Amino acid sequence: MPVSRSQNQGSTTQADTPAAKNAPGAAFRAAADGRRTMLAHMQRCRALGRPTEAEVAAMVAAFVARGAQITACRPAHAMSIQNGAGRDAAGWTI
Repeated sequence: MPVSRSQNQGSTTQADTPAAKNAPGAAFRAAADGRRTMLAHMQRCRALGRPTEAEVAAMVAAFVARGAQITACRPAHAMSIQNGAGRDAAGWTI
């Protein structure tokens, strides 16, 4: 029986091979791994608890002291698709 990565960090198992990643059920396993990761994150966040009024006030004060500037990201543009939209699609943004 192959050893999993959690048992031996240095070994590669049959599940790590490219053929196994494309095998039936691989997408299901990947989705299940994603759900487990998400649930673990939720549990860690809940364990931290909610911030107190004093903590929120301190965070807001620190934000205002730094100039209260919000980082704005440039808009992402959709790639042109041969969908018949023509020049109308030139200004599309996501």
